[in-house]
Amino acid sequence: MLKCQFRVTRLSLHELIGCETAAYLARKQARLVNDNDMIKALLDPRRWTQPEIPTRQLAFLMLRNCLQFRGDYWLRHLPPQMTEAFAKALDESTMGFFEHAIGDTLSRWTDLGMRRLEMPVRCNGGGFRSCDRRQAVQYVGNLAHGAPQLLDRADTDGNVIPGRMHIPALIQHFGEDSFNTPNTAPWAHILENSTDGIATGLRQASSQITKIFEDVAIDGMYDPAKCLALQDVTRIGFHHDGTRPASVTHALTQQVETMEHRWWQREVRNMPTSRYDRWAFECCDKISQQVVLAAPNAMGHMNNEEFVLAITRYFGQQNFPGLWRGSIPW
Repeated sequence: MLKCQFRVTRLSLHELIGCETAAYLARKQARLVNDNDMIKALLDPRRWTQPEIPTRQLAFLMLRNCLQFRGDYWLRHLPPQMTEAFAKALDESTMGFFEHAIGDTLSRWTDLGMRRLEMPVRCNGGGFRSCDRRQAVQYVGNLAHGAPQLLDRADTDGNVIPGRMHIPALIQHFGEDSFNTPNTAPWAHILENSTDGIATGLRQASSQITKIFEDVAIDGMYDPAKCLALQDVTRIGFHHDGTRPASVTHALTQQVETMEHRWWQREVRNMPTSRYDRWAFECCDKISQQVVLAAPNAMGHMNNEEFVLAITRYFGQQNFPGLWRGSIPW
């Protein structure tokens, strides 16, 4: 007589929701990547051979200004541990689209050129902010603005501001007085009393933001106690005095990117003067930055070959095969 044994696994509500969310994210990721592939096919330079149609410039601007941000909703509303694979897949799709736009592979680019791609244009970059690097900032920024509005909270004068959803479940989750002004430790209660996705997400996001900043931090250029990116996990997204920036996402992003720009300025000065990418970085100004901002209108129109030459020179990549033969490789 055969005996069959079945092991029944009981999933908690959080685990069940996590499984459903992961499955949905996988479908959403596939849809976004597929949409990018469709747009790449539409803007294929071999499809539109007329010189007056700037297909490469159009593809570049569409990617920089629109397509790279299509996954931001999920980065803001889901903790980093749930969007890690999602963010990396979108980054791969974005960089693949960029290679499509310029007709070259990034494996031939220098390290400085690659990092400049992800830096903002104001810092001599290309504005292609990596989803993998900014997912933590997006999540913290959204949570720091959204969570306090759910519960009743007291302002500096002791006046009570009604919350949008002041219910027992959320009070128990976040803590009844957690968001009273000043917010010196708004996340202490949830970190001490919960192990759910929000608490785990806060820890992971705080750790990631701190690491990214410390990797490029230059001593003497910031105050560790007042630095927003280095605040303790119990008040990540809030200043040391309990105040909150008008936009947490913007404040954290600008702080990290500004420090990274200063770090690269120091590193570039130590590079050999013979390096073309060094001169391209140091000589960059608001005029040269227009190549990544210009729309294909009467003033900014560039045909395909001119655009590829301008972009590769802007990022300091001088060895581009095919340009001197008058053709763009594919």
